[in-house]
Amino acid sequence: MSRYSFGDYGWSLSKINIPERIGFKGRCFFYSLCCLLAFSHSSISHAAPFFEELLKLGDQQTQDGALSIEKNKAFKKLKKQKQQLERPPSTEREVAQSTRVAQSENKRRDVKKKKTKKSLYGREVFMRNRHVVTLLSGDVAGTDARFAADIANVLDNETGETPIRVVPMLGRGGVQNVKDLLFLKGVDMAIISQGQLGFLELQDPEFYQNIRQNIQYISKLYNSEMQILANRRIGSVLELSGKRVVLGKKLGTTDMDARYVFTQLGIDIEVVNVDFAEGLDRLENEQVDAIVVFGGAPVEGFKALRTPSKFHFLPITPQTVGLNPYFKIIDEYLPIKLTAKQYPNLIDKNKPISTISSSVVLAIYKWKRSHKRYKKLSHFVEAFFTSLYSFDQRSRHPKWQEINIDAKVAGWSKFGAASEWLKNRRKEIGQEVSAGEMKIAMDAFVRQYSKVGNAEQVGPLLRDDIWASMTRVFGRWWAVGQ
Repeated sequence: MSRYSFGDYGWSLSKINIPERIGFKGRCFFYSLCCLLAFSHSSISHAAPFFEELLKLGDQQTQDGALSIEKNKAFKKLKKQKQQLERPPSTEREVAQSTRVAQSENKRRDVKKKKTKKSLYGREVFMRNRHVVTLLSGDVAGTDARFAADIANVLDNETGETPIRVVPMLGRGGVQNVKDLLFLKGVDMAIISQGQLGFLELQDPEFYQNIRQNIQYISKLYNSEMQILANRRIGSVLELSGKRVVLGKKLGTTDMDARYVFTQLGIDIEVVNVDFAEGLDRLENEQVDAIVVFGGAPVEGFKALRTPSKFHFLPITPQTVGLNPYFKIIDEYLPIKLTAKQYPNLIDKNKPISTISSSVVLAIYKWKRSHKRYKKLSHFVEAFFTSLYSFDQRSRHPKWQEINIDAKVAGWSKFGAASEWLKNRRKEIGQEVSAGEMKIAMDAFVRQYSKVGNAEQVGPLLRDDIWASMTRVFGRWWAVGQ
C-alpha cells in the first residue's frame, strides 16, 4: 500500500481531484466521508497521515476562501469607485430630491402668499363692516323709505375721523318690520310706528309679553298722518261705511292703524289689501272708492295724480265723525293738518284738512352694553345727532322739520346711548335750567324762528294752541343748542 493509501484501494488523497465548483462546504463533506472510510478499512496509524493532510487542506481552503472574500470586496469597491467616476453630475435620486425641495419651496411660497392675501382680505372685510349699520324701512313709496335714504346719504362717511355707513333695506313695513327687527339677522334698526308693539301684544300676549323690554327707540322721527283720499262723490268719512277702501298690504302700518281707527269710529268698510301703486291705479279707474295712507305728508303718489280734480281728502274732525268718537281717537293719535303747501293740487291754500297722526320712531333691538352691535349703534347715534341740521336742506323730505330727538314716546324706552348723548349735550350747553329760563329760551326761539322766514308757520301754531306741534320744532332746536 502506498503512502496515505486507504487499505487495498491504493487511493492517495493528494491524487484526488475535487472539482472547484462544489465549494468549501462540499469539500469538507467529501473529506469527512473519506475519514469514515479510513476508519472502516484501515488502522488508526494508517489514518493519522490522512488527518494531517486533511487539516492542511482545510487550512488552505480557509485561506483561499478568505482571500476570495477580500478579492470580492476589493472588486466591489473598485466597481463602485468606477461608477462614481463615470456617473453624471446628478443622479435620478438627486434630481428627485431637488424636485421635492423645489416643490416644497414653491408650496411654502404659495402658502405664504395665500396667508398674505387672506390677511389682506380679512382686513378689508373687517374695515368694511366695522362701522356699518343696516336700517329697515317700508315700501319704496312710503315716507320711511325716503327717510332711510336721507339718513344713508347724509351720514355716509367711510374715511373721516368718525367713519359710518348706513345701508338702507326695503321691508314690508308695519308689524313685519317689528318682527324682522326682533328675529331677522343683520337688521340693526327699523322705522316703526308707535302702535306696532301694542298690536303684537294684543295679537299674542304670551309670546310678545316682553317685547317692550327687547325693543327701544333712538328718536321720534316724524308724525305719520292719516290721509284718506276719496272720490268727490264721497262727502265724509262716515260715508265710507260699506265702501271699498284700499289699506295697503296686509298687516302693514296703514292696514293696522286704519283698521283700528275705523273700528273706533264705528265705520265698517270693505278692506282691499293691495300695495300703494296698485291701489292708486284702482282709485283712478274707479275700481275702489278711497285709499288710506298712514305716512308722512306729502306722499309723492298723491302729488302725481293724473286727474286730481276728481278726488279730495276727507277730514277727521268732531263735526265729521262725532264728538265722542273723535276724542276717543285723540287719546292715542295727535290732531294735525294737511296743507296746500304739501298738496297744492288737492288742497286749497286757505282750507287745510284736519286729520290725525301717529308717531314714527327709529327703533333698535336692545343689545347688552358689552355687545359689539351696541357699540356700533352708539357710534351711529353720535353721528346721527351731530349731523341733525344736515337734514334741513330743501332736497330732503319736508317731514325732517318735525324731528325731535328729545321727545318721549309713550310705552317705549329710549336707547341708553341716545339718552347719554342728550344728557351730556345738555350739560355742555347748560340746559339744567328753571321753568322761567325755559320760557325765556322759548321766546328767543320764536324770535329766531321768525327771522329765518317761518313767522307764518309759527303764528298759526300759536293761535291754534297746538303745543305738541310747536314743541316738536323747539325741542329739536333746544336739544342741539341752537
